Amino acid sequence: MKNNLNKKYLMALVMFLLMAGNGVAQDTIFNKSKTLTHTLPIDERKTKMLAQNPKVKFSHPEDAFCLDFAAFANMSGTNIKPGMAPWVGIKPFVRIKDKFTLGFNTNIIISNYGLPSVKVQTYDMYVSAKLNTEHRDYSVKVGKFSVLDYSLDFMKYMPISDFLINEYYFNAGYCFPRAVIGEFSNGETRAGIGYTEDGDGFYFTGHGWVVLVVEECLQGAFKIGGVLKTNNKESFGSIHFIVMPTYYDDILLEFLNMGGRFAFYGSYVHKLKDNQAAISVNGYVQSGGGVSGGDIGFYHNSSGCYVVAGAIRCDPLRETENEQDNKFNPFVEFGVRKGLFPKSR
Repeated sequence: MKNNLNKKYLMALVMFLLMAGNGVAQDTIFNKSKTLTHTLPIDERKTKMLAQNPKVKFSHPEDAFCLDFAAFANMSGTNIKPGMAPWVGIKPFVRIKDKFTLGFNTNIIISNYGLPSVKVQTYDMYVSAKLNTEHRDYSVKVGKFSVLDYSLDFMKYMPISDFLINEYYFNAGYCFPRAVIGEFSNGETRAGIGYTEDGDGFYFTGHGWVVLVVEECLQGAFKIGGVLKTNNKESFGSIHFIVMPTYYDDILLEFLNMGGRFAFYGSYVHKLKDNQAAISVNGYVQSGGGVSGGDIGFYHNSSGCYVVAGAIRCDPLRETENEQDNKFNPFVEFGVRKGLFPKSR
């Protein structure tokens, strides 16, 4: 019991230290393609008669829907494993006087990674309300969602298999299945507090965890975020870093699921001079002899194609086939991840 309390106090201390500086709000998966709100075309003859900024705005299809294609072939020796993970995002909303926004959000992955067949997996599904004021924004989310996930900023520079390992086996996003969280942001700091329980649905039983989340940013070149899930028996937490030492270099560091089965994920990306391609190095390890590995690869931005080579232990793709699963096995992966809609992404 004493160890659990020590873990809880340590994570709480980390969270409060994170609140000491400036910060920036975390983008969700869908928000990686930011677009202005569209309105229906207006006849030029009527423009003088209609307000240029309507009081009530409804989301345009390019704001409210996105579709990504993702597929790969992972080869280890003579064993080839094809995989897929297309992504569908739906985010309709209504905005009143550019102050209050009410929306519904869901992101869906269609994947067969580590599964006997293709399954539709809901990454998140929640309703949200947001109020914009002169100095701060306030929001509330209810449903299933992730409160913090920096790997989303790096997903285009990760092999698809690495990204899915990070999300599903390392719990990088801390996707709470049933939660309500209130947040505030001033454009530099984001902080939130809420409550979560296990299980699906939009009801609460009173047997769950308190959630704390904080983000900070230093001059746009360093971002840190932390999330803590705690009750009177146990505590879990994660800390994420993004460092951008130069315009062409990005570093991701994630310390995940502290208090449970700890995992570390790191990624270094060097964008080539024309920013049309990149070289990326990824490495990861899970405690207790879990999934561990690393790779280096080349990524072509406009086509979405990539090729990586590396080694992995306890590969989820081959966990029931490989007799040497406790040893590192080399692999090569070819894949493509391409945004299909909207084209402006």
